[in-house]
Amino acid sequence: MESNERLIDVGELSGRTGKSVRGTWKDYAADRLPACVRVGRSVRWRSSEIDGWIRAGCPSRSAWEAMRDSIGGGR
Repeated sequence: MESNERLIDVGELSGRTGKSVRGTWKDYAADRLPACVRVGRSVRWRSSEIDGWIRAGCPSRSAWEAMRDSIGGGR
C-alpha cells in the first residue's frame, strides 16, 4: 500500500454503496466486499480499490480479486 493511499471506514463505505452500516458488515462477512486493511484494531478499505470495485459493478470478493489481478491492479 502506498503511504499516501486514503483509507475509509465502514461508515464512508456504506455511504458509497448506499447500504446501512449493518448491511455493509453483512456483505463483508459474506465476501461481497473487497478485502479490508487492518490498522491496529480498526478495519479500513482502500478508497481507490473501492472506487474500482464500484466501477466494476460490485462483484464478489473472489471475482473482484480475479478481475483486479488480471488487469495488473493488484495490491
